[in-house]
Amino acid sequence: MILDKRKWKENFHSKETLTGLVIGFVGVILLFIERLMRSIHATDSKWELIALGALIIASICWAAGSLYAKYNSTGPSNSVNAGWQMMAAGIAFIPFSLLRGEASGFHLHSVTTSSWLSLFYLVTMGSLAGYSAFIWLLQVRSATQVSTHAYVNPVVAVLLGMFFTHDAGEKMSSFQILGLAIILLSVLLINLAKYRKEFRSRTPKTEPV
Repeated sequence: MILDKRKWKENFHSKETLTGLVIGFVGVILLFIERLMRSIHATDSKWELIALGALIIASICWAAGSLYAKYNSTGPSNSVNAGWQMMAAGIAFIPFSLLRGEASGFHLHSVTTSSWLSLFYLVTMGSLAGYSAFIWLLQVRSATQVSTHAYVNPVVAVLLGMFFTHDAGEKMSSFQILGLAIILLSVLLINLAKYRKEFRSRTPKTEPV
């Protein structure tokens, strides 16, 4: 929202959008506050905190890149643009993977069926379907509205994690439940402003008799 200078007037004058973004940010913090506190107080938390900072910087860069793609995308279709971005990301990860020595510890015969199925799901649903849909939505909807997926993703991840690891004793804390409820409320508020604007624009105005 801050980087989208073209929409400053619209976004910063919408109380629902501003309230929704702030509430959603609080909800995400509540969702992960317990793990964050454990990381801060852990004796070997240095690299985990550095990684957390790197993720925050990466999210800012992703937001900037998404806005650039929205306003400067020309020529190829959305599918082609999404394909180029995913391929570039995959190539960029290769040198880091080699530097960490991941190739030396990989054995093809050790990969389980569930791992192959997980990889297939990530490739099809997470990348081909999910990311392509994100690129397409970015062209037809406002960046603020599309960015609400960043609030919904943690909700889905936590719920699926609890569902698939139920046998391992995975449970949701009161902080996480509160965070999930707040996040969903924020997404509703952000989209409510857009729906009201569209409804007013579509409602025919009656001429005075």
